[in-house]
Amino acid sequence: MLDVGSHIAKSRDGIGLSVTATTDLDAGLDAPSTVITAFSVGGFSSMRHDLEIPARYGFANRRRQRRPGGVTRALRSIPVLLDIARTVERRALRRSCST
Repeated sequence: MLDVGSHIAKSRDGIGLSVTATTDLDAGLDAPSTVITAFSVGGFSSMRHDLEIPARYGFANRRRQRRPGGVTRALRSIPVLLDIARTVERRALRRSCST
């Protein structure tokens, strides 16, 4: 994601875009105007089950987001994304109250 964002920032001269990447949520929220997340809870090894178990029961996984594998991935990811969203909200409220 950092490579893609950096490419856009460089190729669109004058848009005032800067891109950073971090695994430290607090550090990443020091002063952003936009937050983009890209993560996979459990990494690629956890996705193996998302693909193999539905396939065992005849479900193709070409589009996992609409298949049983997508549901299991969502069940792992939604709590993490909600935690990130709540942290972003808290930090944004603190900044707006202090100005």
